[in-house]
Amino acid sequence: MEFSQVINRRHSVRDFTDQPVAREDLLDIARAALTAPSWVNSQPWRIYIATGTTLADIKAQHRAHVDAGDGGHSDFPVMHRTDWSPDAQANMAGLGAQIGEYFGDEGRAFAASQSRLFNAQAIAYLTVPVGSSQCRSTTSAACR
Repeated sequence: MEFSQVINRRHSVRDFTDQPVAREDLLDIARAALTAPSWVNSQPWRIYIATGTTLADIKAQHRAHVDAGDGGHSDFPVMHRTDWSPDAQANMAGLGAQIGEYFGDEGRAFAASQSRLFNAQAIAYLTVPVGSSQCRSTTSAACR
């Protein structure tokens, strides 16, 4: 496949079906992720895949946080969208307008899909342990 085809076919799924994902498919995805290059082959990451009752518990906790109005708690410094460049903010506003045009009154359904983690049948977490790189903590100057 040509690179331009890869780019043009890329899309983001925002709501999944109830069809389960085969365990072997999840393992294939994890194996592929483990082949990603890393500095001096350190491969410090770990992959955790949540399905079944574990995923149901994660979704319930996520929904409770959404309902309570809790914000995220990133381990990495995150710049608020209002601090992004004017061009980036215009892009975000354009996407919001497109979503509104496309979904119309169903826009609430789009927002609801986020609160239920897009009905995902599996979630993969890619983690990097603290201390595995120069960025040892979120308060370190190297991490900002």
